[in-house]
Amino acid sequence: METSARCCKHSQECNPSSEEAINAAYYAAIDKLNKRQSSPEAIQKIKDSGNLLNTNSTPEFNAYLEKIGYTPEDLDRLHIIHVAGTKGKGSTCAF
Repeated sequence: METSARCCKHSQECNPSSEEAINAAYYAAIDKLNKRQSSPEAIQKIKDSGNLLNTNSTPEFNAYLEKIGYTPEDLDRLHIIHVAGTKGKGSTCAF
């Protein structure tokens, strides 16, 4: 049975397999995840460090990307949600 979902660009209902419905669902998920990220204490710790908690992580990551033929800009075009942790990944992804 096929269901429909409201698209972010139109008032009419869209086929959930359409690109617009997929994008709308992706951005809705990102919005929900962004509301559940780092605690205020963790954010303050990053600010207090001048965003230098791990100064080697970005250059190392970019070097790995270059080795496999990608750039950070290539990653910006991907729609990815990384779910990490030791408990609840399956439930979170099912949601």
